[in-house]
Amino acid sequence: SIEEHYPLTPTQLRFCHHAQMFPESCTYNLSVRVEITGQVDIQRLNRAFLEVISRHAILRTQFFSSNDGIIQVLPETWDFKIKEQIIDKEELNQAFSRFVQPFNLQNAPLIRATLNILEADQHILFIDLPHIVGDGISMSLLLKELVSIYDGIDIPTPSLQFKDYAIWHNNQIKSDFFNNSKDFWHQYFDQGSG
Repeated sequence: SIEEHYPLTPTQLRFCHHAQMFPESCTYNLSVRVEITGQVDIQRLNRAFLEVISRHAILRTQFFSSNDGIIQVLPETWDFKIKEQIIDKEELNQAFSRFVQPFNLQNAPLIRATLNILEADQHILFIDLPHIVGDGISMSLLLKELVSIYDGIDIPTPSLQFKDYAIWHNNQIKSDFFNNSKDFWHQYFDQGSG
């Protein structure tokens, strides 16, 4: 059942439209390969991913069409499990190509991960998420949080979620200030100024 839903930002809306028009596209996937040296506790890593996903509502968001247009929904339940595979180093590029797949934006969470075991103390972690839920900076922050949580370091709870920004941004777009600014620039360019 659906617990909460929120509007999309204009950028998220463009990503949704792209996903609807090109459902097999990986153009807007954010995919990384992280080298890990040393032993990896797969259960602990999975718990760290679960905590990161729990901390950031955007990672467990689903996108649906409704009478009000496309909305982002936070489902009550979701499931995540990191995959693991033993692989030869020479197969990494092919494995990464197979790993990066289109996302169905209606299925949460919108993140996937595979731990590739090269040797007992050498691993490559693949992480993939759609650009609609993150960017390069948020991927960097996600990795820092993942490492901190895996290492047992307490980190502060985020005070804001992306949905808060989406609501604020949509309210700004509807504001008199925004509309007055938009009208000013339309008049300015219609007069051939600039």
